[in-house]
Amino acid sequence: MIYALAPGKPAQLRVQVAHVPPAESARLKKFYDGASALTDFHCTRGTVYVMFDYWVSPKATKVRKP
Repeated sequence: MIYALAPGKPAQLRVQVAHVPPAESARLKKFYDGASALTDFHCTRGTVYVMFDYWVSPKATKVRKP
C-alpha cells in the first residue's frame, strides 16, 4: 500500500494485492474504501511516498490430542 502525498492535491492511495482468497475480498474492499477516504494529507514540497508492506498469514491453531 502506498500513499502519494503532494502539496497541491489530495493524497492518492495505491494498493497491490496478491493471492487473496475469495472469502477475504469483501474485507479487503472495505479496508481499501476506508483508507481511500483519507485524502487530507499533504507535504510542503515535492511528492512524498509513504509505503506500508503488510504480510498476512493464517493464524496457527492448536491441535488437540485425543
